[in-house]
Amino acid sequence: MVKNIESRLDRLKRAIPGPGVGIMHQTETGWTVYRGALQRDFHSEEQAHDFLKPCKTVIVVDV
Repeated sequence: MVKNIESRLDRLKRAIPGPGVGIMHQTETGWTVYRGALQRDFHSEEQAHDFLKPCKTVIVVDV
């Protein structure tokens, strides 16, 4: 199941390139966030949202 989610996230990142769109998804330890070529891990959802403030669109994947 996790491998399926990872492959779908990879396809989503390739389909929406650039720093104008942020993607965040929940993990066992917090949130992983993608903004353009940057990837960061955060413990709280608020920290993740703060990192994505420059983005025009934010996609939240909660699995």
